[in-house]
Amino acid sequence: MDFGTSGLLILAKSNEKYEEIRSNFLNIVRNKYYLAVVKGDFKFKGKFEHFLKSSGKSGSKQQVFSEKISDSVMGSLQVFKVLYQNGYSLLLVKLQTGLRHQIGAQLSYLGFPIVGDELYGGEKSERMFLHAWRYEIQESIFH
Repeated sequence: MDFGTSGLLILAKSNEKYEEIRSNFLNIVRNKYYLAVVKGDFKFKGKFEHFLKSSGKSGSKQQVFSEKISDSVMGSLQVFKVLYQNGYSLLLVKLQTGLRHQIGAQLSYLGFPIVGDELYGGEKSERMFLHAWRYEIQESIFH
């Protein structure tokens, strides 16, 4: 989860479980769902695949491309509009891959930056309106 994103906490009952979750996070978490607020009426729906490449100081920003370029990685997500009200859309985002800044970068590329995500062109706000809403975790981790 990127800094500035609100939402979930995963708690472990022991250091051993914590280390297991941390070291196998990508395998343990099956599906990741986020809620995002963007300015405008989001008219798209479905799966979006773009190629992302780190740029800026220490890879602090992702560049997004429609076609593969050198050193780029494919980012995939599904987006559904939940609500449009007062000039803003509430989106449900199912993250297919988990790249740094992926949701913000891809939504901005589509013309709908997240409110408060100024790095990717979102309007200024007291906070970034990206919320980790639900993670589906592999059941075997609980045993």
